[in-house]
Amino acid sequence: MQTLTKKYAEELRRKEDTFRKATKTRKNTIITMITTYGLQENSHSLKLVANDLKMDVLFE
Repeated sequence: MQTLTKKYAEELRRKEDTFRKATKTRKNTIITMITTYGLQENSHSLKLVANDLKMDVLFE
């Protein structure tokens, strides 16, 4: 399982902020993680990630 660290969560927030500024969107953005074996839930992933998809859903 993948773990979302504090450092990577901060990086994702920065990327989301950069995207919003570059596109000048006021709409909501949703962070979705596509991982091989899933995302381990922790305080960072629960606050930031809306959807967690395992890779096998791409091949159904």
